[in-house]
Amino acid sequence: MGFVHRDLRWDNFAYIPSSPDSSSGSRRRRWFLLDLETCAPADQQPLPAFRPAGWLPNTLVDGLYTRASDLYQLWWDVQRKCEGVVVSPPGKAFMDLLSTPPDSQKLNAKQLLAHEWLRCSVAGPCRDAGAQPGEKVC
Repeated sequence: MGFVHRDLRWDNFAYIPSSPDSSSGSRRRRWFLLDLETCAPADQQPLPAFRPAGWLPNTLVDGLYTRASDLYQLWWDVQRKCEGVVVSPPGKAFMDLLSTPPDSQKLNAKQLLAHEWLRCSVAGPCRDAGAQPGEKVC
């Protein structure tokens, strides 16, 4: 059984810069999810009193919070903070996949991590966050 975060919102993301990447000289950010006290087993019905303000109307699938629900909430936060930054066709295609409502999501996180946008071959920040040349890291 897998677990889901259930409270993906920008306030629960944090990053720290690390030392410069020895191969490219760029500084690599390490991103983390915080506020893990709301984590729960996937595919469970949330308690009636538990509904974070950031949930989109169609976050639940038949009343259950699923792994796809987390992916959808991730899209919501990233696109709001990074709108206009992701400009490459592969980046836009990746964001379109994340934007799929949970009840229609066909890909899981492992499949999404194999997306071409995240397999960027250009050195530097591109490797860290999927940014293509001309895109900035959020």
